[in-house]
Amino acid sequence: MKALTIWQPWASLIMIGAKPYEFRGKSYVKYIGHPNPGDRIVIHAGARKMKVAEIADLLNRLDRPEGEDFTGLVREPAGRLLQRIWKQPRDGFQCLELGAGLGTAIIGKPCIAGMLLKSKTAIDSLPHDSDRGEFNWAWPLNEVEVFDSPIPARGMQGFWEWRQ
Repeated sequence: MKALTIWQPWASLIMIGAKPYEFRGKSYVKYIGHPNPGDRIVIHAGARKMKVAEIADLLNRLDRPEGEDFTGLVREPAGRLLQRIWKQPRDGFQCLELGAGLGTAIIGKPCIAGMLLKSKTAIDSLPHDSDRGEFNWAWPLNEVEVFDSPIPARGMQGFWEWRQ
């Protein structure tokens, strides 16, 4: 089975159903060793620590009026998880599992992110859940199944073979 490493808090947002799309700069079918649409993949939480500024940015964008946040997140469950993280003391801010498989999801057919919006918008209004760059492809993640407990594993860039 293929695995995809995703930084926190985004990996956990997928697991709770608050992040139905992974946004990237290109279609996943352009990656070597990619899964096929409809394949089940492991969602792996990368070892990179969460950043206070990223959590603050997501919370601020979720506070915008409906339809103006462009995060692609489902507001209620995303807000609950992000508020829980935010309320942690800064020295214990890392309250989500890092460096572990969290569960699986079925990856759907990739689509251009702008197609997710109901009306045409400018390029800077494309759905995106990060400030790390332009992500114009959306990879649907459906039928999420959470592992009973996280499975420690070293991740990699791109898709890789889950052998746990």
